[in-house]
Amino acid sequence: MGTVEATSVTLTPPGGDPLVITSLYISPSVSYQHIHTDVEALFRLGSASIICGDFNAHHISWGCQRNDNRGNIIKNLIDSTDTQIVAPTTPTRFGHNSASIIDFALTRNIHWLSQVESIAELSSDHNPLIISFDTNRRFALPRRIVSTDWAAFRELLSPAHYTFHPITARTGEDVDTQVADLTDAIINTHALSSKPIRSRNSYYVSEEIRQLMIERNRARKTWQFTRDPSDKRVLNNIQNRIHRKFSLSKQDLGGRTSSSRPRRRIPLGNVEGVEKEEVPSLRP
Repeated sequence: MGTVEATSVTLTPPGGDPLVITSLYISPSVSYQHIHTDVEALFRLGSASIICGDFNAHHISWGCQRNDNRGNIIKNLIDSTDTQIVAPTTPTRFGHNSASIIDFALTRNIHWLSQVESIAELSSDHNPLIISFDTNRRFALPRRIVSTDWAAFRELLSPAHYTFHPITARTGEDVDTQVADLTDAIINTHALSSKPIRSRNSYYVSEEIRQLMIERNRARKTWQFTRDPSDKRVLNNIQNRIHRKFSLSKQDLGGRTSSSRPRRRIPLGNVEGVEKEEVPSLRP
């Protein structure tokens, strides 16, 4: 593979079908041209597959603040195939002035309900993920909705913008290379011609947590250099503070959501009244 680094294992539970689990890393410095081809090759290792890791791919559909070429390729893969994304709602990677969701999982032919959580446990700028699957319940796959400007798609693949010379292929390797190039051209053109679906949800990271992340990264570098137990204790202390801040933020968000609507009491005769959410009137 020319783009991704991956390690795969196959698990076969008693009485069950084989499941291929792949750990993947895509370096931000490599070309994105063959990401689709490489990911498809990993999915072909087995019928039911989970690919998880650092994709270094940004897209607003899974909570990032922007789209990039890698994100467009992954989004198109999700929209055009039986591929599902399992991504947390909170950032997985923290920079000095940024927070993004670039660590997630892609699944295919796995129709289980899933839960995923980004946890601030390790001394890294990437948070580990805990992904849980409920193998006893299944869900119906949602209908994929893709808005594509097909006129622009045809124009970008017209001879004026793209040239394909299959007659120049002399060997089987040449054919494989040209097929991969053509496939990537079609995938990338479709992504460029498709209208992005903007997410209404964006995750806010407070300035206090950002500063703690900066202190955590600085403390980690200090400990890695000195290996002094006291420096390790400082690092662990900051890490615990970050974990507590995230927990409080989630609790606060849940409290605001549950208390966002006013409530009124409804008398029920001799029965004690019950609370009911006020529903805004639709009358003019």
